Amino acid sequence: MSGASTRRKSPIRWGHYAQNVALWAAVVVIFGPIFWLIVTSFKTDAAAYDLPPKLLFTPTLEQYAGALESFWTPFLNSVIIVGVSTAICLLLGVPAAFALSFYAHKRNEGIVFWFITTKALPQVAVLVPLFVIFRELQLLDTVWVLIIVFVGMNTPIVVWMMYQFMKDLPRGILEAAQVDGVSLSQMLMQIVIPLTRAGIASTAMLCVIFAWNEFLFSVSFTAIEWQPLSVAVAAQQTSRGQFWAQLSAFTTLAIIVPVIVGWLTQKQLVRGLTSGAVK
Repeated sequence: MSGASTRRKSPIRWGHYAQNVALWAAVVVIFGPIFWLIVTSFKTDAAAYDLPPKLLFTPTLEQYAGALESFWTPFLNSVIIVGVSTAICLLLGVPAAFALSFYAHKRNEGIVFWFITTKALPQVAVLVPLFVIFRELQLLDTVWVLIIVFVGMNTPIVVWMMYQFMKDLPRGILEAAQVDGVSLSQMLMQIVIPLTRAGIASTAMLCVIFAWNEFLFSVSFTAIEWQPLSVAVAAQQTSRGQFWAQLSAFTTLAIIVPVIVGWLTQKQLVRGLTSGAVK
């Protein structure tokens, strides 16, 4: 009997093929709308309404020229609001996480869990009380109203994530620093933060994404002067109707910043989110 006839045939790996099909289907579902959004942004308003839609057409930058006319003001508003709120979140959340991880107590886990459960609170439940408070303080449509909201919204995320990173630090390093007379502030700045910079980067990235995409609070607490991009995108619908091509161009410009930030910090993001997953 020949070796070819005695060789056992490998079974067909149906599970492997099914997994690949499911992954490609997920890619199409997730990135298909983004691809079509970008394609539509290079069409004219008339071509955007063609049925059936056309993939072969003469691209134009006409929609981007029109979108840029009203893009820069809300873009700068979003950069200022998101940048300042994220910095404040880190300034408040990182020391809080360090205190909870350094001073071990049986209730620390419960405290951290309480922090993160505040994210489960429906936004509409606090919308009216916050609106009344900000109206009385004359903060509506100011730079500080969304900064305050985003700090309250994202600080629990910073505390929860940084606590997970910091509690896995080797205790021997921190105890040796104490023996050498290092103060807690020096320990945080010179030891803990450098060792958890990947976690800080991934946490900051999540804060930027959540704040950049926030719509309900933004549309409720701002009007014209400090309108962020998330509200400006929705405002592209005019009394004359919905111009899909220009809306696609404006939306494409609006998502550029999160995409660039995510691409630049992807290594830190993956490293930070997977830190401590394997002991």
